[in-house]
Amino acid sequence: MDLIHFILNAAAMLLWLSWRSHRFVPANDFRGGTLLSTLKKTERGQFNRKTLVTSLVTLLGLRAIFYWHIGTGVNWAPRMDFVVISIPYRCDFFDRMLLFSVLSFGCWLGIFAFAMLFLQLLNHRTGETNPWQAIVKKHLGIVSDLPIGVRIFLPALTAFVLWLVLSYYLSYLLILELPGSWQHWVGQALVLAVTVHLLCTPLILAVMLLHMVNSYVYLGNYAFLAYINTTAQTLLKLIRWLPLRLGKIDLAPLVFSAIVLGLDIILRRGLGEEHRYSLLWFFQHFMI
Repeated sequence: MDLIHFILNAAAMLLWLSWRSHRFVPANDFRGGTLLSTLKKTERGQFNRKTLVTSLVTLLGLRAIFYWHIGTGVNWAPRMDFVVISIPYRCDFFDRMLLFSVLSFGCWLGIFAFAMLFLQLLNHRTGETNPWQAIVKKHLGIVSDLPIGVRIFLPALTAFVLWLVLSYYLSYLLILELPGSWQHWVGQALVLAVTVHLLCTPLILAVMLLHMVNSYVYLGNYAFLAYINTTAQTLLKLIRWLPLRLGKIDLAPLVFSAIVLGLDIILRRGLGEEHRYSLLWFFQHFMI
C-alpha cells in the first residue's frame, strides 16, 4: 500500500506540474504550418487546464475512497512522517482518509516548492540567462519577486504557521494531543521550522553527484547540466578556501557532500547514545 500511495502521489504531482506548465506556455504558441496552429486558444488552454485540475481533484478523492475500503483489510497504517513526529491516520474513517490524501499530496507540493525556492536563491544572480532558472521562477510565481531576506526565512515561517494550525486541527480530531501549554506548542512549531531545512540535503547531494559525473564524463551541452554546474559552483564557494584539489582531481564536491550529510545525521540522530540535541530530542521536550 505504501508503494501504491507513492505512485498515486507521483501521478498527482505530474498532473499538477502539467497544469502549471500550461500556464507558462502561451495558448497560441504552436508551430505555424501545422494542424495544431489552426486550433483555437480555448481548445488548448482552458479545456486542458480544467481537465487537469478536475483529474487531480478526482484522483485525490478516489484514492481516499480506495484507502477507506482497502486499508483496514490489508492492515495498512498510513502515516505522515515529519522527521520529528509521525502522524497516524485510521483507515476506517473516510474523513481521515480524505484528510490524509490531501495533506500527503500537500507535503509533496511543499517539498517541490522548497526545492524551487532553494535553487532560485542559489542562482538569483544569474538572472534568467539559463532557461531552467526561468522555469524555477515561473513555478514560484509571486514568491520569486519577494525580497531575498523574506524568501530566505519563508520556508521556516510557513512551517511554523502550518504546524500551529495543523496540530490544533488534528488535536480537534483526536489524532494528536495538544501540548500542555502554548509555550510548548510554539516550541514544537519552532523545531518544525528548523526541520524543514533538512529538505536541502537530498537536493544538495543530487546536485553534487551530477556535477561530479559531468566534470569527468562529457554528457553533452545541455542547459540543464549547465544549471546544475552553476548551482554546484555556488555551493562550493563555501569551502573553496580549503586545499581540496589534487592535480586534476577536485575533492571539493565530495567533502561538501560529506559535511552536509554529517550535519543532517547529527540533526536527525543527535549526539551520544541518548541522542541528545537532535531535533527529535528538542521536539519531545515540548510534548508535555
